[in-house]
Amino acid sequence: MFEHLRKRCISRGVHDLGILADPNSRGFYEKMGCEYKHEYPSTINNRTTPYLQLKMKKANIKLNSDS
Repeated sequence: MFEHLRKRCISRGVHDLGILADPNSRGFYEKMGCEYKHEYPSTINNRTTPYLQLKMKKANIKLNSDS
């Protein structure tokens, strides 16, 4: 599913994707190639949420016309 997201972003000219993640999912997004940027204030008192960024790379991604 994450690879599909990458392909869709690239096909639409999106170069970076910002993600506000659940604190428990930060490791997953980092494994998917996202870079941790900073903590972002949460709507929940005394809590923050990680902000990550995914930079799109055209290399090694074949775009499919039926995406």
